[in-house]
Amino acid sequence: MSQAEPPARTEFEQDRWMTRRARETITQQPLVFLKACGLKFLWFWNVVPPPSAGESVKHLWNRLSLAVGRHEWQRAAEEIARLAAWSVGGFYVVLFGGAVWGLARLTRREWSVWWPLVLLAASFCAVHLVYWSNARMRAPVMPVVALLAVRGGGRQSPSDS
Repeated sequence: MSQAEPPARTEFEQDRWMTRRARETITQQPLVFLKACGLKFLWFWNVVPPPSAGESVKHLWNRLSLAVGRHEWQRAAEEIARLAAWSVGGFYVVLFGGAVWGLARLTRREWSVWWPLVLLAASFCAVHLVYWSNARMRAPVMPVVALLAVRGGGRQSPSDS
C-alpha cells in the first residue's frame, strides 16, 4: 500500500486500495476466490475451538493445579485441553445435527414461520463468505440453530404434515 501510486496513507485510501486488489483477485482468479469462500464457510461453522483456546485451557488448568497444591495435576494439562476441545466439538456436532434434522422436519405450513430465521442464518453465512469469518461470527445466528435443533427433537403431529 505504501508503494502504490499515489501511496495509500489514510484509512479510506487503504480501504479503497484493498477493495481494488480484492476485485482484481476475484476477477482474475475466480477459483482462488471460490476456494477462499469455501474455507471461510468451514471457519464459520467450525465445531472445534482454535488452538489458542486449548492454550487457554492448559494455562487455567495449570493455575488451578498450583492453587490447590496439586503440582502432579500439571502433567494432565494437555489431556484436559484435548478433552475440552473434543467436548466442545461434540456439543456442536450434536447441536448442528439437531438443527439440520429440525430443518428437514419442517412441514410446508411451518415454513411460513421459519423462513425468516433460516434466511437470517443463511445471510449471515453468506456475508462471512466474503468478509472475515470464524466461529465467533456466527454468534448472532446461534439462537436460530438452537431453535431448529429443538424443532428437530420435537414431536410432529399427523395434522402438521
